Amino acid sequence: MYTRLPLKGTYNTRDLGGYAAKDGATAWKRFLRSDSLANLHPEDIAFLQRYQLTTIIDLRTTLEIEKEPTPVIDGVENWPISLISETMGDVTQLEQPLIFNMAELYIQMIEDRKEQIKQIMETMAAAEGCVLFHCAAGKDRTGVIAMLLLQLADVAKADIIANYQTTHTYLAANPLVAQQVQTITNEMWLSAPEYLLPVLTHLEETYTDAYHYLRTIGVAQETLVHLQSKLIDVAVTV
Repeated sequence: MYTRLPLKGTYNTRDLGGYAAKDGATAWKRFLRSDSLANLHPEDIAFLQRYQLTTIIDLRTTLEIEKEPTPVIDGVENWPISLISETMGDVTQLEQPLIFNMAELYIQMIEDRKEQIKQIMETMAAAEGCVLFHCAAGKDRTGVIAMLLLQLADVAKADIIANYQTTHTYLAANPLVAQQVQTITNEMWLSAPEYLLPVLTHLEETYTDAYHYLRTIGVAQETLVHLQSKLIDVAVTV
């Protein structure tokens, strides 16, 4: 099994499988988090097809997608569902960050993009095979969705934070990121625990947990139960 997939055209494509979860462990080959897929090599596409990928959820804005479109992959549906306002345009090209407090940005996503998050979860639950969700760097928008999925599977908070933190290690190897760090506040490229911990606290204090947050925004109970069944491999004893 792969934690980080050996793709030549991405730096941060990872499987959410292998974490201790409620009644088992998170399942492999069900959910992948990633940075942009615009530079996938033909062998990457073949690998993803063998990995049973059937669905891509693109969290980027329309402008970002137009500038760096995802290659068409036979047998794979691509759903564009932006997790930030379209007015932000291409967030990777900002000369100055619109918001310095990354935790506030993440909380803003879960509060202001409820309809989009509902659609994301419903799309994931309906998918037949492996689902890959991504943004540009695979850190912020992707990190918020990964956090919700892992908490829905009752993964420990420390593991959720660790999954988020790993992003910075892989992004540091991307020369485009290294170049952009020269013009964008460095904090935007970090994936520090203090960015995500307040978001988890907000979920707990406002909604109890990810499950109740998703129910509050309109995701049906049967959809969440099905999503949990996809997330968790009960055959694994931990």
